[in-house]
Parts: sequence; C-alpha cells; structure tokens
Amino acid sequence: MRAADTVYFVVKGEDTYNDDTGCYESKEAVKTAASALVTDTGMERMNLLYGGINQKAKTIRLNSQYAEKFDYIEIDGQEYQVDMVRKYRHKMTIEVSGL
Repeated sequence: MRAADTVYFVVKGEDTYNDDTGCYESKEAVKTAASALVTDTGMERMNLLYGGINQKAKTIRLNSQYAEKFDYIEIDGQEYQVDMVRKYRHKMTIEVSGL
C-alpha cells in the first residue's frame, strides 16, 4: 500500500482560566503527522455507516497502528471526526466524516 498522503492526529489544547484577564485561554492544539492512504469512502460502506450518502466521508489506511489519544483528524486543512476504527495485526483503517 502506498502511503502518499499526510494526515494529522490533533489533540485540542486545554482551556485554562487566566486570573489577570478573567477569561479562559486555550493552549495550541498538538498535531502529530502520519503517512497514510486517504480515499473516498465507497457507496456500500457509506450506506452501512451513515444510512445514505455523505459527501465528506473518507477512508484512511495506515501501515502501522496509531495508539495515542486524539480529538479529531485533519486532512488537507479540513477537520474530520472518527466514525469507525478497525485494527488489524499491524495495520489500521479509520472511517471519518467531515465536521
């Protein structure tokens, strides 16, 4: 499998209260890059997962498993939420949809 695309696993920054300003401030999100094969999700899989057609559905295939916790995935500057994860012996497949 050719991992030609770069996906980012993003962990949102924590909100902390600033006593001086009286406002909540967010830390920057932490992005971890990974090489993957990103394709559009097929029609049969979309019907199974979403019950219809979802224009922003993608399938991400990784050559190794990603074990760290993350909040969402970023592909080409767009945010995607995780709908389903399949872990195999060494590889991993993630089904995502756009936010």
